[in-house]
Amino acid sequence: MDAIKQSIEALTFYSLLNLFGVTPRKVEEQGLNIFGSRATAVVTNVRGPGQALYIAGSKIENIMGWVPQAGHLGVGVSIFSYDGKVSVGVITDAWLVPDPEHITARFRARFDELLAIATAAN
Repeated sequence: MDAIKQSIEALTFYSLLNLFGVTPRKVEEQGLNIFGSRATAVVTNVRGPGQALYIAGSKIENIMGWVPQAGHLGVGVSIFSYDGKVSVGVITDAWLVPDPEHITARFRARFDELLAIATAAN
């Protein structure tokens, strides 16, 4: 993901999306439909704060983000870390993936394996 984020492709698409944002609504919608029809899935990973945050003295227990569902995107996976925890959110097109809980269960299993490996290494 780091390589993709640093590629010219990422900069190009980001620039085009910014450009669409200042065009008339119909142009923006057509541009987003073009991009949306070219993708099957989007995965984002966001490193959040490593320590707990507070609002008005109350601890924020968890933070979650979602992949924007534009066009005909089939699967969106968001991975967000906060305060030593990782949250994974999955949103799907029900026609393509009627059981997204299987995706999150597989993520959980892999995270548990990685944790076991990391714990054994220490």
